[in-house]
Amino acid sequence: MRVLHIIHSLTFGGIESGTIRLAAEQAKNSGHSVTILCVGSTVGDRLREIPPSVVVKHIAIRHSSKFKFLQLVGVLRFAIHFILYLRRNEFDLIHCHLNLINMLILILTKMSFLSPRFICNAYTTHNIFKDKIGGEIFRYLSQYVCFKYADVCVSDSPAGWSYCFGEKPSHRRIIVPMPISLTRNLERSNSKSSALDLSSLTIGNIGRHIPQKNQSFIIDLLKESKDLGFDWNLIIVGSGSLREELVRQSIDFDLVSQIEFRDPVNNLDSFYNEIDVFMLPSLSESLPVTLLEAQSFGLRCITSSTVSTNAALVPFLVEFVDLDGGLDVWLDSVKRSAGINYREIDVADLLLESGLDTVQICQRWDTIYNV
Repeated sequence: MRVLHIIHSLTFGGIESGTIRLAAEQAKNSGHSVTILCVGSTVGDRLREIPPSVVVKHIAIRHSSKFKFLQLVGVLRFAIHFILYLRRNEFDLIHCHLNLINMLILILTKMSFLSPRFICNAYTTHNIFKDKIGGEIFRYLSQYVCFKYADVCVSDSPAGWSYCFGEKPSHRRIIVPMPISLTRNLERSNSKSSALDLSSLTIGNIGRHIPQKNQSFIIDLLKESKDLGFDWNLIIVGSGSLREELVRQSIDFDLVSQIEFRDPVNNLDSFYNEIDVFMLPSLSESLPVTLLEAQSFGLRCITSSTVSTNAALVPFLVEFVDLDGGLDVWLDSVKRSAGINYREIDVADLLLESGLDTVQICQRWDTIYNV
């Protein structure tokens, strides 16, 4: 089977990491020929993680120019190159990981006059388009096109499926989370199963520096904890348009010595092993891979109630808190989380029962591919 995964780029997000794991595992099957196509402006920095047997191709979907005419020319150029690429390679299956832009790839695939099995995979519950009205129109159009013409529509969570594909008959709804190296992570973790010292905690967060991820909320929380006499530190891993604003906020609050901003890296083991509590105050999420990974390292996790409770692989490690509850409610949650005692064997059992380890997820995809 010739499989084509289509993704924005090979950067450090959860979707990218999951796709890399999926492609690498599939490439072990002698019956599969696996290709990853990146349609972003760059390929990314993770090529060394890709097995030699997996082909990586880059066809940019946008022109970097600020002029709209040249951007349109770039899209047309992509369409031509993409269709020609499909016709040259004649893939048996296209697995598209582009959320609301899956529709564009699906239309171009139909225009190629080929008939590969097409899977639309979605992982989001927020609109990427700045024009809210236009973005919503595009979303509903995408729902119609993907649901009508794709062979399979899949998401990593029920909320993500409903957002990207609509409230359609339940028999068409397929939920498959991203593969994660759960058992490997727990084996490499320095998990602290006893209650933590509340006076000196290290809080961690991973995510793009964009409004949706809401990292400014954690900085507000750190300021509140300092005023109460706690000596907590914060490590934020990520990059994005709000980085300077977050740094400026830490300076204004006199928290520079307590906050460390780190650029994304491909191996986060050391980060997870440095922190005591993982915090995710996102305004919206589908099924955040970072939250699942944090649990696989035995970390206590606090996340906003916008996240599905399905993300609690290890329920006694995760607390869901309403963002409207205020900083005091979140501080109380940190205190409760620090007081948790647990057995590592209980974490291991629950991780295994989740069925989200890489091999287990790849077996589920293999079944979908061959239906």
